[in-house]
Amino acid sequence: MEKNEEPHCILISFGPQRDVPEIQSFSCSCAAGKGLCHHTVGVLYTLSHYQLLGLRSIPPIVSKTSLSQVRIK
Repeated sequence: MEKNEEPHCILISFGPQRDVPEIQSFSCSCAAGKGLCHHTVGVLYTLSHYQLLGLRSIPPIVSKTSLSQVRIK
């Protein structure tokens, strides 16, 4: 993705909650978005990772400039 491009719009819908959520449909605004593109796979991978970590919400993004300075010796 180039810096001047708009972010892709990714839509994933899941079926009724059971033991394992079922993907009903997905789409992405990229050129390959009618099929299973890397953007959609990345979102599903990230959601799976968050679930394995036991997170209930998406963690906030902390910029490097808002962290305390660390002195390197």
